[in-house]
Amino acid sequence: MKPIGTFTKWNDVDIELLIENLEGAKERLYELLHNQAVSGEGIIPSATVKVKTPEGEKLGLAIGNGPVDATYKAIKNALGIGEEVKLKDFKIRALTAGTDALAEVYLTIEAGGIRVSGRGVDSDIVKASALAFLDVLDRLERRKRKE
Repeated sequence: MKPIGTFTKWNDVDIELLIENLEGAKERLYELLHNQAVSGEGIIPSATVKVKTPEGEKLGLAIGNGPVDATYKAIKNALGIGEEVKLKDFKIRALTAGTDALAEVYLTIEAGGIRVSGRGVDSDIVKASALAFLDVLDRLERRKRKE
């Protein structure tokens, strides 16, 4: 977590992470157990994911417009999520330098009038994206349970 004095602009995710750290870590509803994405010249982008949920392990498969899109669709398939979840914002940045840099993905989704943001970090951009998507889906479920 960033030291508080280093923030120049607070966003929803930063505030939520700060509150979570003050309240203590909550157990996540979803955990990425496996992620495989395939893409390239002349190959249809596809993804396979295995996600741990409160109901057990779920497997999802999908094709997409690239490895990240295919991974998001595979997660939706695994969790039985339809088109009601809309991706509203997607940002990626390198946290470190070099070809093995850590990637940080911030994204925002909206479903049923609820908008949530989340993040994921990994040296693999596709995995960081999958972790961010599961983070926002977790936040969405928690928000729905509070209402």
